[in-house]
Amino acid sequence: MRFEEALNGYIHQIGITAKDLADASGLSTAVISRYRSGERTPAPDCEPLLNLSKGLARLAQRKGMDGFTQPELLSALQKSLRYDEKEGNRLAVNFDLLINVLNLRSSDMARALNFDPSYLSRIRTGQRTPANSAAFAQGVGNFAARRCAEPSERAALAHLMGVQQGALSEDGACACEVAKWLLSGAASQKNPIISFLEKLDNFDLNDYIRAIRFDELKVPTVPFQLPTTRTCYGLENFRQATLDFLKATALSRSREPVFICSDMPIEELAQDMEFSKKWMLGLAAILKKGLRLDMVHDLNRPFGEMMLGLESWIPLYMTGQIMPWYLPGRQNAVYGHLLFCSGAVAVEGECISGNFAHGRYLFSKSGSDLAYYRRRAEAILKKAQPLMDIYCGTAENVYGSFLAAEALKPGKRRSLLTTLPPHTLSEECLSRLLEKNGVPDSDGRRMLEACAQ
Repeated sequence: MRFEEALNGYIHQIGITAKDLADASGLSTAVISRYRSGERTPAPDCEPLLNLSKGLARLAQRKGMDGFTQPELLSALQKSLRYDEKEGNRLAVNFDLLINVLNLRSSDMARALNFDPSYLSRIRTGQRTPANSAAFAQGVGNFAARRCAEPSERAALAHLMGVQQGALSEDGACACEVAKWLLSGAASQKNPIISFLEKLDNFDLNDYIRAIRFDELKVPTVPFQLPTTRTCYGLENFRQATLDFLKATALSRSREPVFICSDMPIEELAQDMEFSKKWMLGLAAILKKGLRLDMVHDLNRPFGEMMLGLESWIPLYMTGQIMPWYLPGRQNAVYGHLLFCSGAVAVEGECISGNFAHGRYLFSKSGSDLAYYRRRAEAILKKAQPLMDIYCGTAENVYGSFLAAEALKPGKRRSLLTTLPPHTLSEECLSRLLEKNGVPDSDGRRMLEACAQ
């Protein structure tokens, strides 16, 4: 029995609706709907599946029905996922996680293993199973051990597999541990892509605006004093320098764009929730002021860390004032750098990889320093490439041209959609939805024409 069949069977036996289950489990009705249709299935050890079993057990108890305990429900749902019954499925899941979390290049791995890149891609998606899974896993383990030799990379690998970092100190032992985990291990961390998509599913921009009171946010104009230049050391002083940078930028009269570039780790900063909240409010104040922000992302971060950063930036990208960039190629893995620069203030920092808390940071409002750091920011942007194209209402024609041109390009595409696209609705159904929600006739006609196209 497949997962969606088992879930729908329990819903029918207990006599509940999807809305009842969503309320009892804490999951959204959209997620429940996708689980029921088979469009999405949870991982066997993930939190949503645990919450689902708790919700079913809770509703059965309310109706006085026996035989629906939470452990039994969880076990049955996990069994329906059939992860343990298919070696290829487990290998595909772990292989995909390994590549994503460690930011490995499939093309490099294909050359090292003497495989075609498309073959590796089919193994990642579960479309193919290697003829000799053990030999394949050992080859991948050897490649991962050679490529991920830095302490930070070994630490990420140990965290992924749920082993002590000391067990991976030798290349041979590391390769064997990776091979064993690929074939039979369970990831000790949640798939960051699934986590990202779930947060995207539940994200509501209007709720976010109300939560941080962005619609009520006032950019203050009262002057305040900050030292012209200061040098600081350590994590706490860096946090304060960062907040002072945001405050000085928001309160200054300058309308120059803001530049942010950092390849330093963000996990240590994210652990301080109070700092994270002030950081996001400071950025919101800068955007409320109407300043453009050039953000250079580091794509060489551990995958989970990169997804954490994107989750934080989603609401801000929706303002259309941020241009995301990235530097192509693999950057230096020994030194960490950061540069924040605006028309009023700059912060520069450096550290050795893995020693973020022992870094040195310079906060400056000096005119000569600002001119130097502005030139440096411009030089970095010349070497950067756009991470994504963001289209606002004023760029509607440009966006339409992009869609038309992209549709004609040959090649395979892989899309991860959080819901069905509007063009899967019938024209009659879509028209009723637009009318019910008060969409103006002119906008409605354009939407219908776009879906028909």
